[in-house]
Amino acid sequence: MERLGVGIIGCGAVAEEYVKAFQKDQRSEIRALVSRNRANTERYRDKYDLDCAIETDATEMLRRKDTDSADVSHHPFVGEVSHLLDCIIEDKRPYPGLEDAAQTHAVCFAADLSAESGRPIAIRELDDRS
Repeated sequence: MERLGVGIIGCGAVAEEYVKAFQKDQRSEIRALVSRNRANTERYRDKYDLDCAIETDATEMLRRKDTDSADVSHHPFVGEVSHLLDCIIEDKRPYPGLEDAAQTHAVCFAADLSAESGRPIAIRELDDRS
């Protein structure tokens, strides 16, 4: 069976657990890492000898043809990785799904921008920044 291509969105401390979990599961291969801080993605790529794309924009990673799934690294859990891969192989919808993950990430980006700017940021404003 061909390995499933995975992208990891967010490369802070928690992402390391996802990298380990996806590397341990022979059904998957990490094909993209995403972080607004390029140094974080490069650190994981180099530390774990990953042959993957480096992105600073999650939208660009989601457009990739070689990535079957993406995971936002918010809490480390090997069972979650296994569930996700089972769902892909069995053509089932995972929970939480990609839409949930993208919305969670949007909330985090809005919170970061709000802290930087000192004003509330609506999620719809994130689309206006593209």
